[in-house]
Amino acid sequence: MRSTRYPVVKADVFVHEMLISVEDAATAEISRSQVWQWLRAGKFSRERVLAELAPWRERHPQAAAIFEQVALANDFVEFLTLAAYEYLP
Repeated sequence: MRSTRYPVVKADVFVHEMLISVEDAATAEISRSQVWQWLRAGKFSRERVLAELAPWRERHPQAAAIFEQVALANDFVEFLTLAAYEYLP
């Protein structure tokens, strides 16, 4: 059985590591876009996304915050990386 946590995990790993490669960025963009669309389609609830992010929030608080910001936004955020830039030193 496939886990529905896959998109959350892939995007979180990308943001936490701040990987620059095109393939990793594309995977993270697709993952968080999928979660955003699932929310709009009623496949996930906001509460479910927050619950699935909870274990990640402790280990990767910035990544969880970025993912929450872009996946739970009312309007589709064009690029995940734009939100991540705010966390760079």
